[in-house]
Amino acid sequence: MPDGYDDRDIFISGETPGSTLEWNLKIYNKSCYLYLADRDKSPMAQKLNAFRLALVRRYCGEGRILDIGIGAGTFLKLHGNCLGYDINPYAVAILKKRKLWFNPYK
Repeated sequence: MPDGYDDRDIFISGETPGSTLEWNLKIYNKSCYLYLADRDKSPMAQKLNAFRLALVRRYCGEGRILDIGIGAGTFLKLHGNCLGYDINPYAVAILKKRKLWFNPYK
């Protein structure tokens, strides 16, 4: 886990004083992205992503989908026909660089 963070910081941002945007920019950054990428290597995370992939393929086929909240982009990579949206500026930069960014709110 990055210095100064714990799991509550990443997943329960609403409990922190200040604006949501300020808090999101504080915790959603390169360190968070890399932490999630490391966590995605665990056997449990691999099983969860395999299940998610099977579920999406079962109900959506091989068509293009949108992953909202990409974490470290593991599911996006596994699916292969997926665009992404995230609030982490580091993840957004990666998505844009790979031409996989899609903003559903525009």
